[in-house]
Amino acid sequence: MWRGGRPRTACGSSAIRWPRQTPRRCAGSVTRERSRSATPPCPTWRSPRTREPGAGIHPQIRAALDEAATALQQAGYTVEEVQLPRPAEALECYGKLIMTAFGVKWPRIRRLLSEKGAQHLDLFMERTPHTDLAEFLRQTGVRLSIQRDWAKLLDTHPLLLGATCPQPVPGADLLPDDTDTESHARMMLAGALCTVTSLVGVPAVSVPTGFADGMPQGVQLIGQVYREDRCLGAAEVIERHFGVLAPIGPRP
Repeated sequence: MWRGGRPRTACGSSAIRWPRQTPRRCAGSVTRERSRSATPPCPTWRSPRTREPGAGIHPQIRAALDEAATALQQAGYTVEEVQLPRPAEALECYGKLIMTAFGVKWPRIRRLLSEKGAQHLDLFMERTPHTDLAEFLRQTGVRLSIQRDWAKLLDTHPLLLGATCPQPVPGADLLPDDTDTESHARMMLAGALCTVTSLVGVPAVSVPTGFADGMPQGVQLIGQVYREDRCLGAAEVIERHFGVLAPIGPRP
């Protein structure tokens, strides 16, 4: 279960609010947050710090996340922790919908992929076999319900800050040949916040914040549907604080 809690967050996220304004719905926004403008049209900017199931957060990544939150506070945002809605259920729903879409035509699709790409999906489908039509249709309803809960959250917390990945990326050999379903599940869990936001269908911007164990790390800003402008506005604040860290030299 993901829970708010700054010291123990896997996908950290801090709530951001613009002071001296009262909450109201943004004109022209559909459901979720973010806007890039000198005088933001929406008053409340918040983002949650969340705990990913079983993942934990690397100390260097947590420190960068806290530093990003501080940079936003210094720019006029109010940052607080909130709990993301139904993260474990969202991960399950994503897996069933995606693996069913792939599984129906998997023999044909597999021929189009690299060996590593095919290995990744083989391991994913081993853990989450594709479902029948009735279950697939049920999961589309689950997705709509999760999207509704996210819309409610983003109405009051229109900007979310979290870790792009709570653990250092593994490097070039993302999937060693001896990867089993258990280690593959742990690898996928590290990107849980990215997976959930993909299911929900909200915009997000990832901003480099340095390195963890010698590998690139970053934070992401998640907003309301059609409010990429807010994501970019907050991302600019963080990029100015950390500096431009790309491109990096190739690594073995």
